[in-house]
Amino acid sequence: RRELWMVASGCLEISRVSPSGRRFMIGLAGAGMTVAVVRLLDEEDVLPFDYFAHDDSVVVHLPCQPLRQILDAAPILWRNVAQLMLSRYRDNLIVRSDLALGSLAQRTAAMLVTLARMHGVESEGGVILKVRVSQGDLASMLGVTRQSMNKELRAFQERGWIESDSYSRITIRRLQALKEYA
Repeated sequence: RRELWMVASGCLEISRVSPSGRRFMIGLAGAGMTVAVVRLLDEEDVLPFDYFAHDDSVVVHLPCQPLRQILDAAPILWRNVAQLMLSRYRDNLIVRSDLALGSLAQRTAAMLVTLARMHGVESEGGVILKVRVSQGDLASMLGVTRQSMNKELRAFQERGWIESDSYSRITIRRLQALKEYA
């Protein structure tokens, strides 16, 4: 069915698996985020991505046809949809350029900065990521092994830039340092 989803709570993983079984995670959508908005377009192409609940999640399914009728009845609403899509496009361009140009350490820093912007909550101790992100998830997002990601995250912890627990919770202690390094 052609529908988009709004994540009411929890986290939705957006990923793709190659024919050889290699997983590439495009990203994580947390509470309040809408995914698959591109399905509002007229094209019939099916997006090659899979969506999985990453935590216990509540996801609202919005059928595209009735939603388009609502948007068409009040064209000013289309501006909000366009702004959402452009924001996602900007984020995608930033992530793609970071992936192409940086070392693994720089790419890891850039990914953590992006996750902080999209899923971070300010606290006294830094920026807490609202979504659980395992080393395997980060490795999948950057197309590297979990062992390589473990090495980079340990180095960031030793520098005092991040703190991570065994439950895939990451707190960014020094966001500015990560931004500068990325």
